[in-house]
Amino acid sequence: MRDRKTEPSTTSGRRREDPLIGVVLLNKYRILSTLASGGMGTVYRAEQLSLRREVAIKVTDKLDEASRKRFIREASILAKIQHPHILTVYDYGPMPEHRGGLFMAMELLQGQTLRDRLKSKGYLSPVELIQIMHQVARGLRAAHRQNLVHRDLKPSNLMLVRQDDGPPLVKILDFGLVKLLNNEDATEVTQAGSVVGSAQYVAPEMIVGAEMDHRADIYAFGIIMFQALAGRAPFDEPTVVNTLRAHVNNPVPPIVSFNEKAKVPPSLESLIRSCLAKSPADRPSDMDEVGRALHACEWELGSIAHRSLPPASIPAPPMPVPRAGLAPWKTATAIVVSALLASLGTWTAQRKGWLGAASPTAAVLHIESQPPGASVRNGSEVMGTTPLEIPLDNASLARTPLRLSVQLDGHTPVDITQGPARENQRVVVVWVPSLSSPSRPAASN
Repeated sequence: MRDRKTEPSTTSGRRREDPLIGVVLLNKYRILSTLASGGMGTVYRAEQLSLRREVAIKVTDKLDEASRKRFIREASILAKIQHPHILTVYDYGPMPEHRGGLFMAMELLQGQTLRDRLKSKGYLSPVELIQIMHQVARGLRAAHRQNLVHRDLKPSNLMLVRQDDGPPLVKILDFGLVKLLNNEDATEVTQAGSVVGSAQYVAPEMIVGAEMDHRADIYAFGIIMFQALAGRAPFDEPTVVNTLRAHVNNPVPPIVSFNEKAKVPPSLESLIRSCLAKSPADRPSDMDEVGRALHACEWELGSIAHRSLPPASIPAPPMPVPRAGLAPWKTATAIVVSALLASLGTWTAQRKGWLGAASPTAAVLHIESQPPGASVRNGSEVMGTTPLEIPLDNASLARTPLRLSVQLDGHTPVDITQGPARENQRVVVVWVPSLSSPSRPAASN
């Protein structure tokens, strides 16, 4: 949960009167101070006694049944999603000693929301926007892969987290309106006939009551990009009803019509218009496609550095020993390429569009493989398949390096150890045949 000292919800005198300040909840959390208050309760800064770390705790009063279901559903979903770009929930449950309320213990985030950034700056440059939205895309991709649709994506739900060493890290907040797809038993906690989400960011299919899926989030993603560049959302009428009608009926206006100073490359405006297509079928199919398009925009902006990126630390893989009865050229050896070779690297980058520049928001570890589709594991957790981008949390990596294993059936696993990095890291794992005779040519596996 975010820590926003600039927007206190109560005066200091009223904070001292809060009966929970100084109390130890559930024998686990000591309440230290108030962070914010809202219609569903209060968010406190607290200390988790067992781990001696500061956390944010949302505490509610007794809720009606619909609000209670929404709260529990959001907490249970966030507790299961472990991703660098999604708010982490540590604990949640009932609080019988607090008027029958509920609590949710979360990571304490310090920084500002994208909404606050836009209020202070007016609008963002394409380079700054792309670096932020890359991280949002990765977080949404993780949620969508679990059949979760956020449904309330907007700048106030995107937190730009300050880090001790390096640029901000983006976190997606507030999964209170999340929808689980392909779940007939899922309980919808909104009123029948109502439109969920925020009027400026809701997709047309949600407005007309048509079937919706993860592409509703892609629509909101496009609205946020438009707003960040133009200084205002494309559909923002005086009334909610007119705003909803505009989403369904009105064409997307040119960004420059709202912001004459905006210098938006054609590829970026094209991506935004694609995300804002009225029909979900005309939008990008998933966040992977959006991510590739963002990389193409970086190329057009010239923000990708055509130079070798510093390598991660990669132990040399052992040479495999062919098993008896197996043709020797079917046993593959892994070759790890940790820097761009002048011609091959440039060609690969242009072909795949997966290389990133040293980012002003967060360094990223790019992992590719030939053949592609290798799983990247962190212990027992599968983080994804190649090509894959992993954001680097330098504060965490300074304490414990990231240890990954790149694995592909029939091939020798390759281990990668990654520590803190100020620039993007790129690793290419290439499996090539191990030949028993120099007369036989190398063949791709």
